Amino acid sequence: IQGTGMVFDFDQQVATLKRVDRTEHSGYNFSATRFYRNKVLYSVGGEGFWNYNKHITYFDDKSSKEWELFRPKNKGPEHIADGFQGYSSKLDVFYSGGSNNKNFLEDETIEFTKEFQKFNFKSKSWEVLGKISNKIPLADHRSIYWNGQHFVQLAKDRLYIIDPEKNEIYLYKDNGTYFESSGTHYVSHDTIKYYHFAERGPISNIPVTALLKKSTYLGPFYEQDYTSYYLAGILTVFVGFLSFLVYKKKRKIEPSFDDLERK
Repeated sequence: IQGTGMVFDFDQQVATLKRVDRTEHSGYNFSATRFYRNKVLYSVGGEGFWNYNKHITYFDDKSSKEWELFRPKNKGPEHIADGFQGYSSKLDVFYSGGSNNKNFLEDETIEFTKEFQKFNFKSKSWEVLGKISNKIPLADHRSIYWNGQHFVQLAKDRLYIIDPEKNEIYLYKDNGTYFESSGTHYVSHDTIKYYHFAERGPISNIPVTALLKKSTYLGPFYEQDYTSYYLAGILTVFVGFLSFLVYKKKRKIEPSFDDLERK
């Protein structure tokens, strides 16, 4: 259950719920991303108590019956809440970007993480892929779903379909359909299904693969930041130029002798 850490097992035969965890500390992982990896339940990020949680945790169903910490080899995103968060079982990686970033001040503002990263479970390492393209309305539309391969961002009369593996954005427009936010959704194969709470229905379907065929390619989802490379190149040229000036100055200072003076 969101923000509580509580885990229940649902018995389909007798239609009963049984709590299986021993969680004591809670309230730190609202809006966390949860998924199964190798039959183990994981929870990544979230927020609570006016702080952001950036940890990867998993539920130890065999021994402790509690949430345990999965320790990466390097630091990852500072915020993992909402935005583009999703686990790819095909690649065994977790994607993260576009998270909320509140300052929790009297004059509260919300920024959004432009950096897009992935965590490789095999190498236990985070990798920065680039910065999210400005073609994505990151601040205006925050209803983003993940179907295991594509992110789908709802934006009223249009959908942004994003393939993070291929680094591609596609735009689907439909003036006859209004794509709005919803509190509950689930995935069936490639199709995202979500329920409209305000109108008490209906259930809407987004068949991603079918809509991709009717979509327009917009460009790359993230772009690499070459600033550090440019700065390194400028620094190299500058150091080389200084070395050349020092060399020329030393040549002028060094005394020269003709053949008679050398004898």
